[in-house]
Amino acid sequence: MRNYDVAHNFYYGIMRSFSRSSMTVSYSDNKYWSYGTVIAKITKNIEGKTVCIISDNTFSNTTSKHIGELLKACPFQVIRLPQKMWQGDFNAYDVVKRCIDNIMYYANSKLTQQANRENFKNNYRMLKSTLDLEGFESEVKKITNTLKEYQELFNILNDPDKIIELKAKQRALEKQKQENLKKELNTLLKKYSYMDLIRFTYAGIRLNDYSIEDYNTQKELKSKLEKYFNPKNELSFVWFDDDYCYTSYLIRVDRKEAETFLKLWGKGKLKRGMKISRYIVLDIQKDFIRISCHKIPTKNLQALLNEITISKAA
Repeated sequence: MRNYDVAHNFYYGIMRSFSRSSMTVSYSDNKYWSYGTVIAKITKNIEGKTVCIISDNTFSNTTSKHIGELLKACPFQVIRLPQKMWQGDFNAYDVVKRCIDNIMYYANSKLTQQANRENFKNNYRMLKSTLDLEGFESEVKKITNTLKEYQELFNILNDPDKIIELKAKQRALEKQKQENLKKELNTLLKKYSYMDLIRFTYAGIRLNDYSIEDYNTQKELKSKLEKYFNPKNELSFVWFDDDYCYTSYLIRVDRKEAETFLKLWGKGKLKRGMKISRYIVLDIQKDFIRISCHKIPTKNLQALLNEITISKAA
């Protein structure tokens, strides 16, 4: 029997239950399992009509296929709700809590990113859909209060013009944060070189300043410098240490190879597809180059190139 046949039988009641040790799906009465997690449940809405709750979480490629088979075979209205792995039911309290937790999380995330906006809206819609289900009566007050609290944001995120305004405000806010951070770190930025601060921030090398030797102070400074150098948390950084070149992604390559690579870049001769060690150059832009998973700012590369020039001159 194929998995799709099991999904079909689940809906049409050919057998009340099904389980086979050689298969990864099973069902019993109104619940359908993928491995050890209930991913679907046949139930009623508040009008007494049959509906099917299906997990909005896919967990794995295999479970994603199981969910696709259920969606394709389902003759009822489908309600997608969040589910947690190894759960044996769609418990009202747990489902509502997951929706609300997700709504709060994405409401406070960077809503300039489409994925965050879509996740917020999806969880808002899922929470709203629980009002139509049997068994969620005890959670109605919590549900309605949350929907009311976040309705304005939901409406904004469904308005293209409002999203443009939101992005503009977010960019202005981030710019102001960077300016404030730069002012706060001004003394440090003037006193130490760019590469000294990169090594301090990412390599754990202490600065020759006893005023910041205290562990907590040093830790706080590193955190602020990380936000200053990498505000979007998308960059990686590189530095020399003896015979190697290290990266903030915990990779190291031979220093001589890295120096040759940097000189090619400095002369404008670096090309996409070239390699340093086993890592491939994927993109070369004005502000950064991308080598495999590393997006390295050109300011970092230029600072390293300057170190090579100075050391050779000495």
